[in-house]
Amino acid sequence: MGWTYEHCEPNLRAEIELVKGLFEHETEDLVQTPVYHTRCGNVHYLAVKTTRKAEGTSIVFGVVVLTTHDSEDYFNFGHREIDETEGPCYTQAPARLIRMLTPTDSEYANEWRKRCLENSRGAK
Repeated sequence: MGWTYEHCEPNLRAEIELVKGLFEHETEDLVQTPVYHTRCGNVHYLAVKTTRKAEGTSIVFGVVVLTTHDSEDYFNFGHREIDETEGPCYTQAPARLIRMLTPTDSEYANEWRKRCLENSRGAK
């Protein structure tokens, strides 16, 4: 996937609201909402919960959102979302976020989680 550019007020609060809003959805069948968010520079890390209404079952997965800013353009805020199953190379998600995630069979996601945990241990 590529980058999406849109207008965002040039302040951190607006940026965080926009990023979290990318994962706030409700349909007839499911509800999706961020349950944890943190930011490291221009990289946002989220734990996102998806609940299937009929079954009442939920999963929590990790997402990395890369961001960029261009003050010269009205469409000044760019973002690119990378699901943990795509094996992002950005691995500064804190251990607290990783512990919130539902177990998965995805090799890419498990490798990403492992690298994040290793990085968070090294940061202490």
